[in-house]
Amino acid sequence: MGNIEDSIEERIFTTAFEEARKDPEYVALLDETIYYGQRIMKLLGPENSLFLKYQRSTCLAKSIRLKGVYQLGVDDGLIVPNKMPNKT
Repeated sequence: MGNIEDSIEERIFTTAFEEARKDPEYVALLDETIYYGQRIMKLLGPENSLFLKYQRSTCLAKSIRLKGVYQLGVDDGLIVPNKMPNKT
């Protein structure tokens, strides 16, 4: 079994991504993003590696933020008392 960091990565980057792919709005936005990315790269011509570097750095920054958001949710889940009625 992996450590907590592996579990967070799995939940954020695999499970959540698979769920998002079921959302038509997400799929449409992803398609649009790919379309514009390809257009930008074409316009940049031989300098298109600049766009790839930009894209990589923004994706890495987002992944760090997503890990933080996930951890906040875990922390909040530990702090907020259970609101469900007790079943005895």
